[in-house]
Amino acid sequence: MASWKKDPSGLGPRLGSGTGRDPQVDGACQYVVLPSELACWPAVKEMLSELQGRLINENITDQETAWFFHVIYSAVQREESPLVRSEAKAAKSASAATKRKPGTAAGQQSSEQSVRVEVQRLRSELQACVKKKPGQSCVWAGLLKYVKELSKDDADGFMYNLLPRVIEMALGIEESAPQGGLRLSHQQAGEETKLSRQFVCSVVACCFLCLFPERKRWNRSKLNTFNFTTFFKHLPSPPQVGKLECILCYFECVVKRGMEMSGDIVLS
Repeated sequence: MASWKKDPSGLGPRLGSGTGRDPQVDGACQYVVLPSELACWPAVKEMLSELQGRLINENITDQETAWFFHVIYSAVQREESPLVRSEAKAAKSASAATKRKPGTAAGQQSSEQSVRVEVQRLRSELQACVKKKPGQSCVWAGLLKYVKELSKDDADGFMYNLLPRVIEMALGIEESAPQGGLRLSHQQAGEETKLSRQFVCSVVACCFLCLFPERKRWNRSKLNTFNFTTFFKHLPSPPQVGKLECILCYFECVVKRGMEMSGDIVLS
């Protein structure tokens, strides 16, 4: 069924057939590992929500924002293996059951404590580097250079108006993901899949924020990286800026629609 294919234009990921990214295997099927299926997702989600609030309140600099995203990206890439699909499903069911039965909250409290510990560790990492000038090792260094070349009004518009909404789009992947997961297609296989535009919007936002796990030892196939990590490295060169502005225009269109993307995309 659906997979992700590297965009030869360098603009970023797009839907296609034949290749994919970071699969998790369930029986004979391969799936794209979504950010919301990672064990670190609860901590990542909390960090993103914290960053979103600070951006909305305009009490964070562009440099600290760059490091914020780098720390989140590093947390995702440290994952040894994805949360197995059956485990993710079981965890979701257990969470729902706990909400229905407050008396069985011991496991929930333990999980919440683990998340708090992880979030505190990420905040400590952030504080250790936030005053340093981001170098090429910082995943958002190129985008930071782009922002610094903008006028103050344009930079503030991106940082404090658009970026919080992109974070909101990315966080929406948890609710908009297909029930059975995003299965990879096989070459020369007659298949069809339908994805909601809301889900596709969330995936593009997650790619932009570099929230997908990249190649690791546990990967079983040679798949393209579709985070924007490589794309950002070539900013602010004029060709890349043109492509970036197309992506930002897409996000702005989503915002103008009230963050609601109706309808589906059918791939066959």
